[in-house]
Amino acid sequence: VFAVLVIFPLVMQFSMGFQTAYLEAAIGIGHFVGLFGMLLLGFAVMFQFPAGVFLLVKTGMISLERVKSMRAIIFVVILVISALLTPPDVVSQLMMGIPTYLLFELGLLAASLGRPKAPSQENQDENQDEPLDEKE
Repeated sequence: VFAVLVIFPLVMQFSMGFQTAYLEAAIGIGHFVGLFGMLLLGFAVMFQFPAGVFLLVKTGMISLERVKSMRAIIFVVILVISALLTPPDVVSQLMMGIPTYLLFELGLLAASLGRPKAPSQENQDENQDEPLDEKE
């Protein structure tokens, strides 16, 4: 929805902005559909990335601390993949990369909020619920 309602019109407006009195923009239906399909597919794939990271953290395949320490690398990877999946203009690349990174951060927040308690905390909680034995 974001790609169709926000990104695609902005990319088309940006592309048509190069039209001048001496240069007329002419885009064929094949190029139009190809661009639309590539943007739609690219955004669909990229917006699943944060959910994948969330699942990896929740299943314990990678620790939350490790993912947090790799934020800078992940940001660069997101920008590179955005550059590969979008048309060669900076506007569409950033409009894919920035929301994807924000969703990644939201996934980390959700993973940290839903993280189970550490075993030592669970044992302390269980011990607090049990009545103390009185010595006779």
